[in-house]
Amino acid sequence: MTAKQKFGILVDFTKREIQAKHQGTAFGILWMILTPCFLLAVYTFVFGIVFGRTFDKNGQETIYDYAIGLFIGISIYQIFAAAIVASPNVIISRPNFVKKVQFPLEVLPISSTLSSVVSSIFSLAIAIILSIIEYNNASTQLFLLIPVLCACILYSASISLFLSAICVYLRDISQVGSLISLGLMFASGIFYQPKDIPEPYYSVLKYNPIVPLIDSARKIVLWNEPVNIPKLAIINGIGLVAFIASYRVFKFLKRSFSDAL
Repeated sequence: MTAKQKFGILVDFTKREIQAKHQGTAFGILWMILTPCFLLAVYTFVFGIVFGRTFDKNGQETIYDYAIGLFIGISIYQIFAAAIVASPNVIISRPNFVKKVQFPLEVLPISSTLSSVVSSIFSLAIAIILSIIEYNNASTQLFLLIPVLCACILYSASISLFLSAICVYLRDISQVGSLISLGLMFASGIFYQPKDIPEPYYSVLKYNPIVPLIDSARKIVLWNEPVNIPKLAIINGIGLVAFIASYRVFKFLKRSFSDAL
């Protein structure tokens, strides 16, 4: 099968993933907007109003500022969370693809990742619109969201490939994934800035790629601050290496999928 044919299958399965999530619902694809908006409202009320959290950028931050920053964080985090929670089951839930047909199985976890990226792009678009309306801060810096999203795709696709392959042999991964996802929600700078993390915890959490990606997205969309481009390039480079390594692990383990299933 050629690379062009595989790409066509990937696009087709990504579309199917998006449609399947909302098939038969009254609002359809609008749920891609309604769901993060609901989460935004809940988290803003709890952390912004009840606990009085802010990002403390200038001492004059409003709940509206915090809400947009929170929304950006949730949008980035959801890409990784979807990869961790959904990917372990994408192979074991489709044994027919493994046993009965010649099919590029790597398409399954990657298409799952891309469908979550599409959802997050909708959310980020809302954040951009709200930020421009409130602060009139539209600039060419918004194009820097492209390398941020590229890094998200590389890392989440790496996670999806690795977990989907490992879970064929170790089914407990699907249970552990939900716990890891919950832990990452509070360890990725969604509700706070990286500078708020005290030592020695920061020396560990700084290696979480979600932290700088959320921080960069906020600087681009909300605060209109300079982004550390060399650091962003390094993050993408590491993500590419991780993707290649995960792809090779997947291809190696793929040989025995039919026996394990």
